[in-house]
Amino acid sequence: MAPKSPWKKNKSISDVQTAAATGQATPAINYGEVQDEEIEVLKAIYMDDYEEVEVKGAWSKTADRSFKLTLRAFSDQDSLALLSVRLTATYPKTSPLLDVSGVEIFHERTQKRIRNIVANRPKQLLGEVMIHAIASEIQEALEGAVSARQQGALPSLEDERASAEEVAAALAQEAEEIEARRLREAQEEEDRVLKQMLDDEVSRREKRKPVGIPGIIAIV
Repeated sequence: MAPKSPWKKNKSISDVQTAAATGQATPAINYGEVQDEEIEVLKAIYMDDYEEVEVKGAWSKTADRSFKLTLRAFSDQDSLALLSVRLTATYPKTSPLLDVSGVEIFHERTQKRIRNIVANRPKQLLGEVMIHAIASEIQEALEGAVSARQQGALPSLEDERASAEEVAAALAQEAEEIEARRLREAQEEEDRVLKQMLDDEVSRREKRKPVGIPGIIAIV
């Protein structure tokens, strides 16, 4: 189970909903302040594994809050994944935009677990700051993969990487073969069309040849 959020709870969406349900004055939420506080906590936790990413909208003068977290298994620093995060203007009222990469080298079971976390947990945690909780769950999934490898239940990281490279090489070879076949078929079709055009032209020329004048029959 992922650890609880490491910061104290400020005004959240649930506070707003509770206030609305009880008829109390609805407290205003400063989304920028909430996001800034969460980012500062993440920087303190992940340090060098936190990377700021500046993204500007086409019509916006202010930079969106976007960053990347390198998430590592607790017992194996080489078992890692990269979580890309972009906070929407009204986050955490709305879900953040998340993407995870670098998991392709892991077993399919680990990939599925991590992708499910990224796809489903934001919906379940909506209304609360959630990036640390999601990141922690991804790290737990990575740690689970490490433990399974150590117990022999999953292939080693080197084997997984080798397998991923073999799959990539096989896909590349297949793509080359498909392209070569496409080019060969295109050339064969071009040759067929040219031959047909040549045959048609020869046929037209044969039809255009003048017919010989028949012999004159003498009248007796």
